Amino acid sequence: MRRALWLVLVATLLMGSTALAQTALVPRAVEVAGGTLYLLDNNSEVTGTSIGILFSGSAALETSDIVAFGGGAVTKIVSWGSGAFIYVDIAAGGTLQISLTGDNASAKILMAWIRE
Repeated sequence: MRRALWLVLVATLLMGSTALAQTALVPRAVEVAGGTLYLLDNNSEVTGTSIGILFSGSAALETSDIVAFGGGAVTKIVSWGSGAFIYVDIAAGGTLQISLTGDNASAKILMAWIRE
């Protein structure tokens, strides 16, 4: 519980310290064999340029783990222990799919936000 609160505090500080507009995302989880697929919908009215994510544990994302529907290809992933920034254009109404399988199967998305 303390770790989750700490992660929320860190996410709040990260989000507040950037000068970019940000919109919280509500992840939808779909259980699959060997892990979970997360769907992050861009419900804002503008194209997002990157997605920030906090995980419940360590996760090392690869570009092959991410598919953008209504957007471009992933250009860069900056990961740290329990979080990542995914640089990808997501159009308004688009969806980002993140596959947490294999070594990442134990991680869950706690918080996600889109930077515009």
